[in-house]
This record gives sequence, structure tokens and C-alpha cells, in this order.
Amino acid sequence: MDTNFIKTLQERITVNELDIDVVCSNFGDRILLVVSQVQKFGTLMEVRCDPVLAGSSSHSFSVRTLLGKDEPEVHVFGRAIAGHLSLPTNTPLLLALGLRNHSPSLIPPLLKELEKLKMWEPI
Repeated sequence: MDTNFIKTLQERITVNELDIDVVCSNFGDRILLVVSQVQKFGTLMEVRCDPVLAGSSSHSFSVRTLLGKDEPEVHVFGRAIAGHLSLPTNTPLLLALGLRNHSPSLIPPLLKELEKLKMWEPI
């Protein structure tokens, strides 16, 4: 019997000279992604891909805060991460974001580093 049914990867990345811990667990039907520089979950969100119109190649994402501060800046990070990682359409993302600063200038370099990890690929 395979006891490793949950694929989990952990890395430390550097973004704009900030050390950020990243943990990703792929449960098959959903993905948990922790992005934290404070060794805590911070805000826990559920990000889902919304249905799109037929023939449209773009996706929109809905963000629901489950725990923590329900702030627009955090939702921007959630949408950006989900959209950039090319997650399977029906796979919800549970995103724990524990950053000290939610500056929009942090998004592009963070996405670049997360993309290198390829942690969200299917089991």
C-alpha cells in the first residue's frame, strides 16, 4: 500500500532579497499552497477558476477568505498566483499567504520563482 498519497514539496525562495518559505501539497482534488515569510499561514483563501464563456481563452478567479484579513490586496495575490500557475480548471487552490508586505511590485518576481518550482503538477 502506497502511504505517500499526498505529494508535498517544500522550498525556500528569495524574492526581492526576502526569504519566503513555500510549501505545496497536492491532494489530487485540491492544492494547498503556503507562501510565507513569517512562519505562519497568515490569510487562508480558497481560489477557484470561474466558468468562462465558450470560445474565451481567458480565465477569471473568485477568491474567498477563509481565515485572516479579507483585504483586496490579498485577493490580488490569490488571483495572480492561481492564474499564473496554470492549475487544472476544476482544482481549487487553498492559498495561505503570510507576507509582511502585499505590494503589487512583489507579484511578478514571486510568480517567476513559483513557476520554477512546478509544484502544482498532477500527482
